[in-house]
Amino acid sequence: MSDMPSYVKRSFKNGHAKRVHLKAGMMLFTVSNRGNFTNSGAFGGVPTFWSPYKKFKHDPGFQARVEMAKAGGMKAEELFTELSAFYGKHPGGRYAIVGKLKRSCYAFFGPIRRQGKSAAQVAAATASGSAGTGGGAAAAPGSAKNFVGYQFYIPNLEEGTNIQRVRKHDLLSL
Repeated sequence: MSDMPSYVKRSFKNGHAKRVHLKAGMMLFTVSNRGNFTNSGAFGGVPTFWSPYKKFKHDPGFQARVEMAKAGGMKAEELFTELSAFYGKHPGGRYAIVGKLKRSCYAFFGPIRRQGKSAAQVAAATASGSAGTGGGAAAAPGSAKNFVGYQFYIPNLEEGTNIQRVRKHDLLSL
């Protein structure tokens, strides 16, 4: 944890996440405006924040989140954005990209808190020393108001080497 960028530390409640071992074959998802990974542009590459696709420790997984959104009368896109460390156009948005780990790896896993900014805004503010302390604890509206989002922080993933995109879900159609 001591080597993580400050904006990543602030993304976890109380600045704490637990180091966990993830096995090859584990399915993860991340929310993005793009339906695929790209290596070009300011927001290209493989994201560093992921959520478990199936139940993992305190996180119920992707399908349970979709059901919470339906039960709360909200769009899946809204709930998934509420339960992410960052929001805004980059990342966040329309698609849940599902990836499968090709190799085992270590990650940091913990309850997140909203930064109130996109990942790019937080990174830029951190570089200039003005990122602030972030938002309050993650809480979604509706029936899921007390559900806290959990995420993995996994830096340096490379598509094809460490993770492979296996599908995407259009959150607007769920």
